[in-house]
Amino acid sequence: MKSIVCVPSENSEGWDAPVGDHFSLAPWFALVQGTEIEWVDARASMDCNDRSELLARHGATIVLTKAASASNVQALQAKDILVLECQSPTLRQAILSLMMGGVVPLGKTSCCGKHDHTESPCAHNP
Repeated sequence: MKSIVCVPSENSEGWDAPVGDHFSLAPWFALVQGTEIEWVDARASMDCNDRSELLARHGATIVLTKAASASNVQALQAKDILVLECQSPTLRQAILSLMMGGVVPLGKTSCCGKHDHTESPCAHNP
């Protein structure tokens, strides 16, 4: 079984779509399996549990994101979805970064993984 990689995106414009700055605010999810992309409209799913459920229904196994709150990370991990930090600017570069081992787990020590935005702001979301 191949992995289905989710990359939050600002639009659904193909391989050069910009990666969203934050998992919970991205309007689109690019679901990549091999060389195929399925675009999922995420605008109606703003709650972290809704977003994790949406991805689980689509079979996502990995999320590549620039940032996500602790509640989003926990909701995704509860669905057995691996959450990795990736600072690439485009979908194409994010997938290449994953292939080349240029990503790290998004956990409690990463920017948003260490707090929820209800507790305190962070640099990209003041």
